[in-house]
Amino acid sequence: MRIFNDRAQFFVRVYNELSFATRREFGPSLYCGFNVLAEFYGWDAAASSTDLVLIKQSDEGGRFMHSSASYHIKLVLDVPPCSQYPCGMSIGLSQLEQLVARAGKTTNELGTLVSLALSWAFDTACFRL
Repeated sequence: MRIFNDRAQFFVRVYNELSFATRREFGPSLYCGFNVLAEFYGWDAAASSTDLVLIKQSDEGGRFMHSSASYHIKLVLDVPPCSQYPCGMSIGLSQLEQLVARAGKTTNELGTLVSLALSWAFDTACFRL
């Protein structure tokens, strides 16, 4: 998340996967695995951001029974120009909420992050800014 013109904006990326019904869906700015925060196109997001809220969520069962995922909404202080990242876009929370409501447009991970952004915990974190 960044603050732009006194409004919160969220950067979402386009992901192409054969398993998606529409072949493309919007997802989170950054996926990380195995406790490694990867650089996002040569920009170190971890160095220029602060966690606003985070949750840890476990999977229900099956082959992922012992796995868990951490979801973070970070306030990014030093944002590179959006033109540098043609694979996505920055949108406001209300637009993001509308996008998630449309089937086949967003990944499950982005849906989880949007529900976190619409939560009381997020509101509380933003008041502390």
